[in-house]
Amino acid sequence: MKLKEFFYKFGLRPNYKFFPSIKTVVGEHNNKSVEFYQWREPKAKDLKLNADEIVELSSFIQEGETAIDVGAHIGDSTLPIALACGASGKVFAFEPNPIVFATLAKNAAINTELTQIIPIPFACTDGDVEMVFKYSEASMSNGGDKSNAGFRDGHTFPMPVNGLNPLSFLQERYSQDLEKLRYIKIDVEGLDYLVLKQFEALIDRHTPYIKFEIAKFTNQDMRMALQTYFKNKPYKFYRVDEAQSKLAGFEADDNIFFYPTHCDVFCVPK
Repeated sequence: MKLKEFFYKFGLRPNYKFFPSIKTVVGEHNNKSVEFYQWREPKAKDLKLNADEIVELSSFIQEGETAIDVGAHIGDSTLPIALACGASGKVFAFEPNPIVFATLAKNAAINTELTQIIPIPFACTDGDVEMVFKYSEASMSNGGDKSNAGFRDGHTFPMPVNGLNPLSFLQERYSQDLEKLRYIKIDVEGLDYLVLKQFEALIDRHTPYIKFEIAKFTNQDMRMALQTYFKNKPYKFYRVDEAQSKLAGFEADDNIFFYPTHCDVFCVPK
């Protein structure tokens, strides 16, 4: 916990802060300009379209196929995936935080000649619930479900959100698109295993490529559960090379679930 967060715990914290989104051109794809609403929160990094990232995504995602992005934030991870899926494919982007969802929805509404993003304003939970996410900043930019984090988590800005079962939601509305599922990306503050469990029936049926996060604070029980989850599933594991923005960075075995530092895992069907 940072010193300022210690004082936040006792109510000595700033008021909530809100920042605009500004539309910019972030690159080009298929000879068309690609636009993106950049969130002007001081710590937010501006997106710049990485052609190599899209080439790698396109090496296993074909135009017209489907992807799922859980923890989509403003859409910076969603846009490159959507460009690989193309306008005839779909990306279902889950983001329950209403502050960043507003920008995600804007980014879903543009570039429609190149992409088709379906923004979904819910957390992925086992059923319909009302819950409280907690954030470490007054801008509500960094946080999530901290119900099991304890006193030292330092996330003191609450945000009420709604959750639903993501697989039931998608099957009821987009069952045909799920038949073309190719990729699932998850980033949910160390609770990625719970989302993987919610999508397990879909994963077992289609064996999509998967990217998820193991945060440095992911507890031992979650790490062991991840190892067990993938034990009999036909996947090879890679540690994502963040410096090179490469998904298949460094090949690994299932010891990757116990790395002591932050680690993004890319799962490739055998």
